[in-house]
Amino acid sequence: MGYNETATIGGKLRRYPIFQTERVFMIRGVCVFVFVACLAGCALLDPGPTMTSVILPVTMPEPSLAGRLPVSLRVSRPVADGATGTDRIMALMNGYEVRALDSAKWADSIPAITQRQLVDALESTRRLAGVSWEENVADQKYRLSTDIRRFFLRYDPGNAVPVVDTGMMFSLIRLDTGVVIARHFIRIEAPCRENTLDAFVAAFSEAMTKTLAQASAWVVETLEAEQSTDAGKKKYRKKK
Repeated sequence: MGYNETATIGGKLRRYPIFQTERVFMIRGVCVFVFVACLAGCALLDPGPTMTSVILPVTMPEPSLAGRLPVSLRVSRPVADGATGTDRIMALMNGYEVRALDSAKWADSIPAITQRQLVDALESTRRLAGVSWEENVADQKYRLSTDIRRFFLRYDPGNAVPVVDTGMMFSLIRLDTGVVIARHFIRIEAPCRENTLDAFVAAFSEAMTKTLAQASAWVVETLEAEQSTDAGKKKYRKKK
């Protein structure tokens, strides 16, 4: 049988059988593995700080008494990049650095919120025969496309309180020809009163309310002009 010799504090050598030494090392290894596994398990079970989900409250446009246009509109899901296509509340720092708030997020993605609120806003005007985001509606003639280019808190140099900065490009497209009949860019800035989540949401609400009001008014005016143009072309054809 082989032996290992180990020095003791008193300077004497103690002899251990080799198999006993290996068993000690194996036991120590198992203990270390169990300890590391327990730490990993605790890390997986710990969810960390809770992130608050917030909705984006808005005020819808007032209904109009002008009557409905014989037009059905499809509202497509907005296009967005990584900073504006998420459910995180984003902040632009120093003009180039983008960060996400670690304490709160939107209840849905920004494109999903925008699409739903655009449909609701256009419906609330009572100027269109139909508004939907579904593609299987037979009488849809136009489509509203939206490109979300800005949707964040903006911290300007020297200012500790941010400004909500939103910008969206809207395009109206004829589905029968695929031609873009009009484009309109809406940018809104709404200062936050203080550096708190409540103030952030209030400023986003103000910016989105103004965006919805301007966008719905532009859509109705553009489609109304388009209908008048189509009616004029039909009368001209009949005379010929």
